Amino acid sequence: ARCLTLSGNMGGWARAHALHLKPPQTEPQSKPAAQLGGASRWLQFLIPSVADLLFVGVLLGLSCGALGRLLLRDAGIGWHIRDGQSMLQTHSITRVDSFSATMSGQPWYAWEWLYDVLIAAIHHVLGLNGVVFYSAAIIAATFVLVFHFAMRRGGSLPIAFFLLVLTMGASAIHFLARPHVLSWLLTVIWFEVLNSAATEAGPEKDRRLFCLPLLMLLWVNLHGGFLLGFSLLAVYLFGGAIEYFTSHERRETIGQWLKQLGQVTALSLLASFINPYGYKLHLHIYRYLSDRFLMNHVTEFMSPDFHGVAQQCFAVLLLVTIAALASARRKPGPSQLLLI
Repeated sequence: ARCLTLSGNMGGWARAHALHLKPPQTEPQSKPAAQLGGASRWLQFLIPSVADLLFVGVLLGLSCGALGRLLLRDAGIGWHIRDGQSMLQTHSITRVDSFSATMSGQPWYAWEWLYDVLIAAIHHVLGLNGVVFYSAAIIAATFVLVFHFAMRRGGSLPIAFFLLVLTMGASAIHFLARPHVLSWLLTVIWFEVLNSAATEAGPEKDRRLFCLPLLMLLWVNLHGGFLLGFSLLAVYLFGGAIEYFTSHERRETIGQWLKQLGQVTALSLLASFINPYGYKLHLHIYRYLSDRFLMNHVTEFMSPDFHGVAQQCFAVLLLVTIAALASARRKPGPSQLLLI
């Protein structure tokens, strides 16, 4: 429309010059162009994006298809629901084991108590279908956010989609209606806030960075994976310290960044103690992760068996990462290398 309007105006000016007439007015012709512009904005709003289609596809695939039943293949979801029901009935946080015949009455840390209450409430209203749909929505939101962040950084659509499919394939063995899916989502959000604050400048990124302690307050009561948040903070602190001692021209800027990051880390650590068990939760998780028997027999902590499809997808991701690092024009900094 703009090209046609421009060519019509140029023709009118030429005829006016030849006939010594007044050139045609362009104001009436600008209205259709404005209307077309408004219509195109409405079309852009109504037409779903690739991320929208991806979210709907993953959500329906995990909740309505055969995969929906697979989300319930872990028996742990049963006692998460039952524990939440018990807390809703008694109006108190679980502190002793009430499910085991051999450990009944012994101290028990329900470190996912908030998830248990939430999933029990969903089960009460919508049944197991609601539990599956909720878990599928969390999983879909996690992968769509990863895709969105990759595209916002200028990623190629085919490459980003291919890597996302590989990531979903590698993660499929953990597509379960359990609280760890919330740690997936919170890890992606936590990483995005940290990474954007590390690469951007200005007061807006400072405000985003100080949202992390509030996020930790929620995370520590949802799942034990809140330790991943501190792992990411440690990566950026250590990477920033390396840059501080190796980059003399940026030392002042890096020093300010490390100071802010240290404050956020301290506030996040304080927030992690705001849970029903206080510091005892941290001691319990430490004992759990340092138990050699558990580390040697729980599947998640064992070496991967690359005969499985999920493990093969993970292996391809490793190879792609190595190739990308070897061919990158701009070498990653210390924080990026530590993240990988």
